[in-house]
Parts: sequence; structure tokens; C-alpha cells
Amino acid sequence: MALDFPDSPSDGQVYNGFMWDDTYSVWRVRGSVENPAGISATSGSPTITTDGSATIYTFTGDGTFTVDVAGLARVLCVAGGGGGGTGSSGEGAGGGGAGGYLEQDFYLTPQTFTVTVGAGGAGTTARGSSSSNGLGSGVDAIVATAGGGYGGFGALASPGSPGGDGGSGGGGGRASRGGGRAIADFTGNAGGDSVDGGGGGGGAGGVGGEGPGSAGGNGGVGLTSSITGSAVGRAGGGAGYDSSYGTATDGGGGSNQSGTANTGGGGSGNPDGNSANNGGSGVVIVRVG
Repeated sequence: MALDFPDSPSDGQVYNGFMWDDTYSVWRVRGSVENPAGISATSGSPTITTDGSATIYTFTGDGTFTVDVAGLARVLCVAGGGGGGTGSSGEGAGGGGAGGYLEQDFYLTPQTFTVTVGAGGAGTTARGSSSSNGLGSGVDAIVATAGGGYGGFGALASPGSPGGDGGSGGGGGRASRGGGRAIADFTGNAGGDSVDGGGGGGGAGGVGGEGPGSAGGNGGVGLTSSITGSAVGRAGGGAGYDSSYGTATDGGGGSNQSGTANTGGGGSGNPDGNSANNGGSGVVIVRVG
């Protein structure tokens, strides 16, 4: 029996297992590699929005999504940013590195996928350790990104410490200590070295700035994505500190601030060991259609 297709379909309209593609003016079979995946259920209360014919699922906490029709989805995964470093008596403290960042198209088969959204690392009140790195974000069987590295400790009379390795590396603490490295197979950059001031944390789009003289280094820039339909910058590194702060963008903490929630931005260095500037939590966004 012939199918009675609608005469004037709209882009993305579904009829009897087919989907209308306005770009090429054809009905396509749902579930092929050219077509969007179908998501039938979620948990964890993601925010669900639309952009034209696309549906966007924004996870700011752990959850799941269930694919009932195989097809393509675009996924943005940002890990938690690293906690900012501290310094002794106001000496140069490194900024935390941004969380690892990856945006890519994936072909999804029918199953339930688990989403993990990493928390930001705690700002340090002493010499940093990996416990102050951000936590990783991911979608199981698809993608995982590592949390940002912590900012280094600054000291005048005793050696400072380098920034921690992570999705992007943390900035180095005074004196002449190196920035942390970016690790693994996603977008990230090294933290800035310290000369006297604390180095800026690395960002997804650029390395952290060197801490020159008695000033803090700038946080590395992040990356801008329009996966939600609006351009948003995320995964910037935290600003370094000495007698003044560097700058920070794209969710990185500046001027004695924590990284912005759900951007994966690194926390800024803090001046006196009594305050802790945390990394910003991560985010996972899934776009279909």
C-alpha cells in the first residue's frame, strides 16, 4: 500500500518512520547515518530547549538519556575546572586550569547512555594536590574529558610549586615554577609559567599567560560554541595573582573569583591562603536534529 505523505511538510517532520529534510527536499528513513537520533526519555532533569527543528538537552548534573532511534547527535562535553592556587603572604598564586573540552558529532545506537558532569576542584589553602583538580565529565561509551589542573602555590622564601596537569594545566606558582600540562585526547592547553607573579590557568582555546613581574598571568581563553543556538564561551582558565590579578574570560575566575558554574572555568589564584577560589563545574549538552 502506498504511503500518503503530507503535501507540505516542515523540516524535521516525522511520518511513518520517515523524516522530511528541507535542505534536499526529500523524505529520509529515520535511523540512517544522515538523520538525527531520536531520544525518548531522560533522567537527571536536564534542561530541554529547542533551536528551530533541533532539540537540546543540557545536563548540569548526572543523568541519562535513552536513544530509541539510531542517528546522529552533536555532543559538547566540558569537565570541571581546577581550583585556584594560593600563596604565602600574598606571593604569586597560579590560576586553575579549565576542564577538558570536546564537541563532536556521534552516531548513537538505541540504548541508554549515562551522563556524568564533573564538579569543579576546590581552591587550595596550601600546596596544591590532585585533589584540587576538577572532576571529569562524560557520556559513557562516547566521550570523556579530564578535569582542569589546580593552580600552583607561590612562595618568596621557599620554593613554590608548579600547576597541576589536567584537561588544561594550572598556572605555576612563584618562583619560576612551570605551568601544568594539558593531558589526553581533547582540547586543552598548558598553564602559564611563573616569573614572579602566578601563572594563569590554561584554557580550552589558549595557553595560560605568564606571571610577569609582580602581576598575575592571564587565564587562557576558552572556546565558543553555538550548540544551544546561542554563542557561549566556556572552559577559560583562571587568572593568576601576585600584587594584582590577570584577566580571565569564558567562565574562568578573575579578581579573586571562582570559575563560573557549568562552564568548566578554572578558579583564580587567591592572595593570602585564607580564601579558596573553586573551579567551575562542567556541563554536557546533547543536540539532536
